[in-house]
Amino acid sequence: MTFTIDEYTVTRPTLWHLTHHNNLPLIRQAKRLFPAAALAPAYIGTVRRGRRILCGVPVLRDQDLLHDKCVELSHGWTMDDFLRSLASRVFFWPGGLTVQLNLDAMRRGATREAT
Repeated sequence: MTFTIDEYTVTRPTLWHLTHHNNLPLIRQAKRLFPAAALAPAYIGTVRRGRRILCGVPVLRDQDLLHDKCVELSHGWTMDDFLRSLASRVFFWPGGLTVQLNLDAMRRGATREAT
């Protein structure tokens, strides 16, 4: 199904982005979101386990649920290629018709981030 940006925004007027609460001052200061590759290039290409929380340093989400045995890559991609591709993007999910589902997912994610 093809649609324009204007058609999409009528159906999904809100985009959500989940981040660690320690990142909020950094986001407000920069007035933009950066992909993980720009924030911590040394960590890109390997699965991050656990989180490092240091004052003034962006907190990246861990990838504890991502296991190479659970991902079938094609076209010659390696796990390293896949992780680098993920790290080069900023992810959102749409709001609008499914706002309540999104809010529930955000609350679950926020609970996980707080622990």
